[in-house]
Amino acid sequence: MKKVSIVINGQYEEEIGLEILQGIYAAIQNHGYTDVSVQAETVNQCKEIEIPAFLTGYARGAAATVGSERRKRG
Repeated sequence: MKKVSIVINGQYEEEIGLEILQGIYAAIQNHGYTDVSVQAETVNQCKEIEIPAFLTGYARGAAATVGSERRKRG
């Protein structure tokens, strides 16, 4: 089984997506495949800020290491 994922973003994304799907269907027909699923979807882009995972380990300005806890001074 082969799964292909393509993400297109830009002014001509609909046209490019259509041409890609046409090419996929042509390739499928050339080889006589009948049991193939081709799906396309439009994904709404989030306008939120994403924080990279490597930055989420920081706490109160100090780097927190995995598995360690801050000890309270008493």
